[in-house]
Amino acid sequence: MYLSEGSGLLETDKMTIRVGAGDAILLLPDMWHRYKPDPSAGWHEYWVGFSGETIQRIVAGGFFSRANPVVRIRSEKTTLECFRQIFLNVRENTPALQQVLAGQIGVLLALIRSSSQPMGGMEQGASQMVERARSLMVSTETREIGLKEMAKQLNVSYSSFRRSFREHTGASPHQYRLHLKVSEARELLRSTTLSVKEIGYECGFDDEQYFCRLFKQQTGSTPTDFRRR
Repeated sequence: MYLSEGSGLLETDKMTIRVGAGDAILLLPDMWHRYKPDPSAGWHEYWVGFSGETIQRIVAGGFFSRANPVVRIRSEKTTLECFRQIFLNVRENTPALQQVLAGQIGVLLALIRSSSQPMGGMEQGASQMVERARSLMVSTETREIGLKEMAKQLNVSYSSFRRSFREHTGASPHQYRLHLKVSEARELLRSTTLSVKEIGYECGFDDEQYFCRLFKQQTGSTPTDFRRR
């Protein structure tokens, strides 16, 4: 379970823990627990349940502990995107759904495991820089800022910015920003009646043909076909 907003309490048979936004809670089989949000603040939670031989081996290997069920996540946007992809695939009944979900659960567990490990000073600084860059890419006020200007605002050289960003996300800043735009376009195609041209413009594409071509490259279908399906 991941808390993106609010705060509250988690109780297990061994402890009572205060939890809040940014915390992941890993509840293992046969682990007595209960939790509740603060009445004044409430909370917003994402959760997914899973089982099988793979996770049993992971737990048996000591990668996750019953004694420490709460982990502060370092990369909230990546974690939320992982949950979003899981929910999206279930909703659309993606082919080979169980295999796809198993892979995405693996990514989610890797994010939790990574967040539980100590970071060196230089690595921590690079991670924080990448998270600031992601925030700039998501914000409507700064998402169209040039990447060289973004590196300047982050007080790093452009080459260092690109290298650190790729190391932490697996994609270049340019590729990652295009991925965010296409993700936003998918949501608008689902939830609004805006035309394809209007959606492209809302997502930062001035050229409708380029938007449609990029959308098909990343999703396998045109915006019109995606909306129809």
